[in-house]
Amino acid sequence: MSTLVFNVLVMLVLFFQGVFTAKTLGAEGKGELAYIINVLNIIFLICGFGVRQTTSFLLRNRPKLKSEIWSAHYCFLYFSIFLGLIIFWIFSFFKIDSYYWLGVVIPISIYTNFKTSVFLLDNNINGINLSKFIISVIPFSIFATLFIFGFDVSVSYYLISYTFSHIFNLIYVTYCTEPNYYLFKVSDNLRAKNTVFFKAFIRHCFLFGMPLVLFTLNFKLDYFFVEYFLGPSLLGIYSVSTSLAELTWAIPTVLSFVIFSEGLSKKGSHAFKIEIEQKAKLLSLVLVPAFILYSFILWKAIPLIYGDEFTLSVLPSIFLLPGALCIIIFNILHGEASSRGRSGDCILPLIFGLILNAIFNMILIPYLGVIGASVSSSLSYFFSFILYYRRYRKE
Repeated sequence: MSTLVFNVLVMLVLFFQGVFTAKTLGAEGKGELAYIINVLNIIFLICGFGVRQTTSFLLRNRPKLKSEIWSAHYCFLYFSIFLGLIIFWIFSFFKIDSYYWLGVVIPISIYTNFKTSVFLLDNNINGINLSKFIISVIPFSIFATLFIFGFDVSVSYYLISYTFSHIFNLIYVTYCTEPNYYLFKVSDNLRAKNTVFFKAFIRHCFLFGMPLVLFTLNFKLDYFFVEYFLGPSLLGIYSVSTSLAELTWAIPTVLSFVIFSEGLSKKGSHAFKIEIEQKAKLLSLVLVPAFILYSFILWKAIPLIYGDEFTLSVLPSIFLLPGALCIIIFNILHGEASSRGRSGDCILPLIFGLILNAIFNMILIPYLGVIGASVSSSLSYFFSFILYYRRYRKE
C-alpha cells in the first residue's frame, strides 16, 4: 500500500471515529476526550523530540559509531520515559486525575516510538504505516464494538480501547524489530569518551524534533485555552472544527514528504527549488476556490453529519480554512527546504506564531468564544508563513 493511499485511509478512519464519538459522547464527552488525547499526544511528541529520526540518520551516515549511537538512543529513551511520567503526573493534578491509569500508556508509547527507529533504518515504510494504523483503528474498533453490543459507552471506555491499541502496537513493533533492539544496552565507549558525540546527537534531535513540536503545539494550543475559558462542551464543539480543517492539509502534508525525498535525489538543485515554489503558488490559486466551496459544504454538512448539537462548529471550521491554506503551502516549501538541509529555518517563524497564538487566544476567546480560537489560529499560521516565506525567498 502506498504512503498516500495509507494516509487517505487513516484520514477517513479518523473522520468516522470523530463522527462516532461525537454522536455517542455528545459535545461535553467529546471535549473531555479531546483534551485528554491532546495532553497525551503532546507528551509523546515532546518526549520523542526527533530521537528516532536522529538515530536512523546517524546510523546511515556514521555506521562506525553504531555502538555510541545506540547508547545515546537508549539514554534518551530512559530519560524520555521519566520525563513523560513527570509531565503526566503534573497534568493529573488538573483535568485527568480520574484517568490516572493512563500513565501506563506513557512508557509503552515512548518505548514503541523509539523502537520504530529500526523501521526507519531499514526504510520499512510499511512497518511504520501499520504501526500508525493500529493506533488509529483499534480504539475506534473496540469502542464501536462495545456500543454495538449494548454497552453504555463513555469516555472511560474509549480510553481503555486507546490503551489496548498501544499494547497491541507494542507487541507488533517488538515482534518486527527483535533482535535488533534491546531494552538495556549502554556502551562503555559512550561513558568513556564522547561528550562531543552526545552534543552532536542532541543537536540533530533539536533540528529534527523542534519544527514538529512547535507546529503541533501551535495547532493544539487552542484546546487548552478553549477548555480553560469555555469548558469541555465548547471544546467538543471546537474539536470538530479543527478535525474538519485538518482534513484539508492531510494529503498535502504527505506531499511534502514526497517533495523531501525527491529533493534529496536532486541534491539541493536551485532549479528544483524554483519549480516547487511555482507549483506552490499554482496550488494556492486552486485551493482558494476549493476552500470557498468547502465552506458552503460545511455549512450544511456539519449539522447533518454530527447533529444539531454541533452546529456551532460551522463558523470556527470556516475561519480555520485561511490558516489551513497557509499550513499547506508552508509544509510544501518546508519539505523542499529540508531536502537541502534547511529544516531549521522554520523554527523562529514557528516560535513567533506560537507566541502570537497564545496572545490572541487570551484576548479573543473571552469575547468571541470558539470563533476567537479559530481566528487566533489562522492569524498565527498566516504570520508564521509570511516570516518563513520571506526567509525562503532569500535563500
